[in-house]
Amino acid sequence: MLKRIYLSVLCVFCFSFMLFSANMVQAGGLIERVITPTVMTEILAENKGKTVVFSFWATWCPVCHRSLEGLEELTKKMSSDKVVIYAVSIDDNFELVKKYYKDKAKPSYNVAFGGEALARALNIRAVPYTKVYNAKGEEIFEKLGFMPVEMLEVIIKTM
Repeated sequence: MLKRIYLSVLCVFCFSFMLFSANMVQAGGLIERVITPTVMTEILAENKGKTVVFSFWATWCPVCHRSLEGLEELTKKMSSDKVVIYAVSIDDNFELVKKYYKDKAKPSYNVAFGGEALARALNIRAVPYTKVYNAKGEEIFEKLGFMPVEMLEVIIKTM
């Protein structure tokens, strides 16, 4: 009888852990969370006290690939206690993003999917496109086009 109770408690614990961890913000890698303007607001709230960078990109964009390399470099330089980076794809579907990263090392920044609907909602007409939010969740910078990692680093450090 004790064995059944023990197993039941263990099952409940494991199930609860799986539910809890599915909702946690990951520290890098592919995130199965569709980004919408509302979700962006939630991410900013979850990361109060940190600078948040949203870099919008697409798998078909060679300049975006260079931007992603810069995000990787920046993530390794900056403390995750102070900066959170999201590379948000505006591709047609998340499968394209998964395919792009299939043979690559796990990125140290967060990769999520927003799709064309997000691009339209935010009036993003071209990529790469970068938005930077301060520790209060206020947008303090945005840029269309390639963003040199050194420029992004200066913006973050001056906040």
